[in-house]
Amino acid sequence: MLKMMRRFFWVVLFLVLIHPTWAKDERSIRDLAKALTKLARARKRGWCGHWAQDIGTQLKELKLRTLVIHWGVAYDHTSSENNCLVVTARNQPFTDGIILDGWRRAGRLFWCPVIKDDEYEVEQHYGHSGITAWKENNQWSAWLQDYEPGKPKSKMATDNKASKASSERDERGGNSDSRQPVTP
Repeated sequence: MLKMMRRFFWVVLFLVLIHPTWAKDERSIRDLAKALTKLARARKRGWCGHWAQDIGTQLKELKLRTLVIHWGVAYDHTSSENNCLVVTARNQPFTDGIILDGWRRAGRLFWCPVIKDDEYEVEQHYGHSGITAWKENNQWSAWLQDYEPGKPKSKMATDNKASKASSERDERGGNSDSRQPVTP
């Protein structure tokens, strides 16, 4: 009985002492965030969308020809929203793709087929529904696909090829090149 009274006393004391530190208003929350940030410099990029952007930037540089990178979003515009990349074969549906998520496992790349991702399903409150919550964000997908695979890499490369072909044709046809000095 005495032990129970002591425990009760400590619990009540703890609750009384902690009560003033509870953040009940927006100003207090902002002040706490500033104080915590001052303890150690916080990174400016760390949200799931930042991870997807950074991974997407690297993948865009590959200028993939047979694979397509899509932007996936689950639970869009909610506090549970998550963003990731989805890779599919060209002309393959988004739901047949593979998720690449660098944020979910705190920096360790997570991947799985879109339809097998049981962490992001519709109606998770009642067990696994088997229906994915992942949808494609077309605006961000357009950014990821902002290159044309199979096209010349630059206009300069195309111009150089055209001028080279033109000069070869001129040489074969016996035409003189105006840039060469004329000999009397």
